[in-house]
Order: sequence, then structure tokens, then C-alpha cells
Amino acid sequence: MKRLIGGLFLLITVMTTVMVSGCTSNPASNEPADATAGLSVCPEERAQMCTMQYDPVCGVLEDGSKRTFSSDCVACSNPSVAGYEKGACESAQ
Repeated sequence: MKRLIGGLFLLITVMTTVMVSGCTSNPASNEPADATAGLSVCPEERAQMCTMQYDPVCGVLEDGSKRTFSSDCVACSNPSVAGYEKGACESAQ
């Protein structure tokens, strides 16, 4: 029984160490922030047709500008859209 408890304790210790080590960050990184970080990314295969629903998204174009689209499908059908966020853009263009 003691051997089982010791093994269980070791397993829990190792699992906790692995999980915590994955939470570390590197604040000293000088890499520029990714413009698509936090965005829903469009699939590689773009839609050819979309339904006529209105569920606005804020599409982020490859040049970094933003534009409101009527839906995620419409945004992703545009090849210059890198990703999108739910909801209209704050300063719609």
C-alpha cells in the first residue's frame, strides 16, 4: 500500500511539474507581435459561396487594416483577409 501511495505521489509531482513548466513565458523576447494573434484564422481553402446571414465580423487584412464583413464566411472568401474577430470593427471602413 505504501508503495502504491509513493508511486501515486511521484506521478502527481511529475505531472504538476510538466504542467507548470508549460505556463512559463519569455517576456524578454524581441520578436514583433503577430498581427493575427487572438484572431480566428481563415481556412486555407476559401469559400466559394456564403449564405446571406448577418453576423458581422471584423476582418484583419494582410496589410494590417481592418474592415467589417457581414459574416465570417464573407470575410474569409476575400483572399486578403488573414483572420477575423466576432463583431463589427470599432472604426468601420
